[in-house]
This record gives sequence, C-alpha cells and structure tokens, in this order.
Amino acid sequence: MVLAACLTGHRCLARPELVRERLSAALDRAVGGGFRCFYLGMAPGADQMAAELLLGRVRVVAVVPCDDYDRLWPAPLRGKHAELLSLADEIVLYPGGPYAPWKPHARNWWMVDRSSLVVAVYDGRKRGGTYWTVEYARRRGVPVWFVGC
Repeated sequence: MVLAACLTGHRCLARPELVRERLSAALDRAVGGGFRCFYLGMAPGADQMAAELLLGRVRVVAVVPCDDYDRLWPAPLRGKHAELLSLADEIVLYPGGPYAPWKPHARNWWMVDRSSLVVAVYDGRKRGGTYWTVEYARRRGVPVWFVGC
C-alpha cells in the first residue's frame, strides 16, 4: 500500500520564503519516511507551494472541490492554478458541481480520510479551513505535522 499524506494551509502567507523553507523540510521528511502520494487542494498559498515542491518527486493528486473553484481569483492566480493542475498526476473533483461554501471543507475532509499524515501550514488561529481540517484530522486520529508561518 502506498503511504499517502495531504496538505492544508493558509492562502495568505506573510513570509512566503520562510514558509517555503520550512515546508520543503517537512515534505522532504515525509518523502524520506515513505510517503509517495500527496493530496493537494491546489488553492493559492500553501497548497500551490506544496505542489511546486512535490511535482515530479511523488504522485500528486489535485483535489478540486467544485467546477468553478478559481472563478473569483485574479487572472494570474487562475493561470498558475491551471498550470499546476496540468502537471498533477491525477485530478479529483470532489464533491463537484458549482461553488458552495461547504465544498472546500468537504474536499479537505475527503483528503484527510485517505491520508496517514496531514502537513499543516498553520498560524494557530482558531477559524478557517486550515483550523477545521486540523481539528478533523485530530478527531480521526491522523497525525498532523505543523509548519509555522
């Protein structure tokens, strides 16, 4: 069985260079520990940074929550999203259909349910998608590695 991990993280990163360094070290540790598949939500920020660090090294499964996920993003972010999706080993649309506020959470929980590890780029705030994904992983007993940002 292939060991799988997923990533959750903030979109807005105050110190992206520092986060990239810390995230790279965490992902290297995971890959060195045998993780060969990563589920990534592909949002701007931590998700896309992880994709850039992992593509070509391990199996990257892009998990997109809805058909129009990037509809409100500026053109450069939509372009980067499309480029990274084109490089992914697989794209999963879950739960699919048009955007609804609950769909990114459902996508995150789907990723956690298929993972033996969650890597979380997390600043400790008790709100938002990253927080709820970490809490879900804890309830499910999935280990969480924190990458400070």
